[in-house]
Amino acid sequence: MTRHKVRKKKIAASITGCIVRRRKNEATSLVKKINYSSFRGNKVTRTGLNEEEKTLEDYVTKLGDGWSIPKCGLHINTAWPWLCASPDGIVLYENKPAGLVEVKNLHNKKLTLINAAQKEKTFCLQSAIDKAMIKLEKTHVYYHQVQAQANICGASMMDFVDRATNPYDLHIERIYPDKQMWKDVWLPKLKCFYFKVLPEQNRQNRGTTKFLEFSSVPGYVN
Repeated sequence: MTRHKVRKKKIAASITGCIVRRRKNEATSLVKKINYSSFRGNKVTRTGLNEEEKTLEDYVTKLGDGWSIPKCGLHINTAWPWLCASPDGIVLYENKPAGLVEVKNLHNKKLTLINAAQKEKTFCLQSAIDKAMIKLEKTHVYYHQVQAQANICGASMMDFVDRATNPYDLHIERIYPDKQMWKDVWLPKLKCFYFKVLPEQNRQNRGTTKFLEFSSVPGYVN
């Protein structure tokens, strides 16, 4: 069975941010992503995939001797079999697991990553107080993605790697799983969406009632 078929009708780490950040919505697009998505990529995602190997090579070079990044398949945690994650690689040091890595190749506007973080409000990286450093924005969907990956896979850390090609720039940020937020906030919202909102939305899509809002679902945690 292909990875795409296994992922179907599960909540992938890549869309967890869309779920936990939405408080009141019709949920239609999220239901389609889980149940009916036919998306197979576009120019942006294909470019990112084509650059992924090079980005991983540069990342390993930055880490230094003793590090390697074998490919990573689809992970399903037996505690939450309705969730899945597929990081871009396993981080090994002297052949021992050290964590996971997620790569993004998404910047082609002829700006350095620092410039983009300072000028573009929706960019995944934001400049720190001193303006000389950048970090992954905690409200961005990519932050939720790496947190979900770390918690679903049981990883001790995630390296988030963002690479620009024109001009060349490479950002490596080590992120540790926030187990308390996962347990108290994110997981309850994901669980509520999967077991309460998603079935109700599927029923409603057959034309029986108005769309359901998260705030009206018993057990939903704001």
